Amino acid sequence: MTERLGAYLEVDEFLEAKSAYLGDWRADHLHNTFPAWVADAIERHARRTPQERAALAAQRPLRGQRLTRTFHLPDGTRSAVTAARREDERVDRFVPEIGWIAEAMIAASRDARARHGDLPPAPKRLPNRLS
Repeated sequence: MTERLGAYLEVDEFLEAKSAYLGDWRADHLHNTFPAWVADAIERHARRTPQERAALAAQRPLRGQRLTRTFHLPDGTRSAVTAARREDERVDRFVPEIGWIAEAMIAASRDARARHGDLPPAPKRLPNRLS
């Protein structure tokens, strides 16, 4: 089963996430769908400390038009997000779920760029599944 979660991203951030997904696929063939990559980004972000998440979020300049993207992610993904957001709230950082997921995707994109350098250009539409 899956659950539907969304992210509130700027257009450039969404394109960078698609490029990061393709760069990761090219390097390790771990996630053959974009939602699987997003779920992994969320899990990795949830394992960070609240302080690490806050530091990463502080690097995000909000400058452009934002859009909401929704994904069908594995059951239990929302629980991981909720638990991490509660940790953040204990240190007075209150981020809506849709923003928290965007932060996870942005952090994963930055990690991919650091690992791979140049990333493939993001196509207008990703294939449903990579081979």
